[in-house]
Amino acid sequence: MLPNCPDSWENLAISLEEENICDDILYTGADKDNLVKLSSECQSSMVPDSACTSTVTDTVWLDTHIDSLSPEMRSQDKEFPGYKAFKFGGGEILENLKAVEFPCNIAVTLTLIKTSVVDSDIPLFLSLSWIREAGIVMDFVNDRAEFFGKTLSLD
Repeated sequence: MLPNCPDSWENLAISLEEENICDDILYTGADKDNLVKLSSECQSSMVPDSACTSTVTDTVWLDTHIDSLSPEMRSQDKEFPGYKAFKFGGGEILENLKAVEFPCNIAVTLTLIKTSVVDSDIPLFLSLSWIREAGIVMDFVNDRAEFFGKTLSLD
């Protein structure tokens, strides 16, 4: 729109990418209706996404998860300032509101997940680096996955 204005949408995207603080989240169904549907279907679930460069979620998913924790586990939450921006699908760039580290029990393994939080209707997308750390192996043929060395049914 305004190519000479440093605050225009186009130049904001360029400056965020030049500063290497823009992570691409390549969810290809990024229209609003699909995101709302995905978020509601995945509430309280996590989506391992090998196309994600950073773990990211929205405030609704995070608040719902935190509210489900025991007071003892809830006390382990840590909040950090957000410093990244995220690009979803073909172009929408969202600023990171904050980063949060929270406890989670996956496959009978207590772990901590650090995620960025954005203002969008998305579930928790687990990044490729987190997938590797958890040793996740997906077996789509048999509808199961391995997390932390334990096999889980995906039913």
